[in-house]
Amino acid sequence: MDPRTTDADDTAFRMGAGALGLFAGAALGLFVSVLGYLVAETELSFVHALVGGALAGLVSGVVLPVETMAVVEGVFHFFIGFFVTSAGERAESPVESPQYLKLACVFGVALAVAFFILSFFY
Repeated sequence: MDPRTTDADDTAFRMGAGALGLFAGAALGLFVSVLGYLVAETELSFVHALVGGALAGLVSGVVLPVETMAVVEGVFHFFIGFFVTSAGERAESPVESPQYLKLACVFGVALAVAFFILSFFY
């Protein structure tokens, strides 16, 4: 263990990762519920998806903070790719970004393009 770190630093990092995980989980929960409603016409409650995603993000942030921070960054890149493409702009990822973040951005772009194409059929 690094002698410069303290238990307070570890607790603060876990709480910060939990808070970011809470927001990322809530965003993913809402996104999944909207996707389920649009694609499969399920009657999933938006509140259940929001609370479930938020709690999952919070717990994972407290238990696995480093991994949760990587997931939060991936979710952020996914939504950047999705919303930038939905707005009709070109999405670019910096060259120094890790491969999984570029893939998250590309997946967001692909989903936005798929929604655009499917909108012509409905």
